[in-house]
Amino acid sequence: MFFLKIFVLLLVSGGMSFAEVARPSNLKVTEAEAGTPAECAAFFHEAGWEGLWDNQRPHELWIENIRKDCTAQVVYAFGARPGKNDSPSYFRITNAEIKGSTMSFSLPSKTAKISVTYTLSNETLSGTWQSDQSTYPPSTVSLAKRK
Repeated sequence: MFFLKIFVLLLVSGGMSFAEVARPSNLKVTEAEAGTPAECAAFFHEAGWEGLWDNQRPHELWIENIRKDCTAQVVYAFGARPGKNDSPSYFRITNAEIKGSTMSFSLPSKTAKISVTYTLSNETLSGTWQSDQSTYPPSTVSLAKRK
């Protein structure tokens, strides 16, 4: 039998949902810690955030917890681009820092320093991804709350 793996962007009830985005099996999101400043707690969304890096690569961001010192544990996840021979989808769990309307963190890498920054505005996260070894402009994303 012949199987063809297709990556599909599904539009469901006006929201976006992505197939083939990796996430940990023990993903657990919790409300922001009591006493967390409102501008930091605003990054929390129980169902996570989703979008497309450079309008191509499916991406999800999960904020597992936000502490009152405005640090957070996040799950950064992405999938392969439809029709491309990309690396498989993967996720990274890392710590982030929130300052005002901006959240930033570094992704673990053996070969490069990778910086990710998101700015919250009107319930949308605008993000940039940049490697210190890349000659390309930073990748960008606009994330909406998952439904």
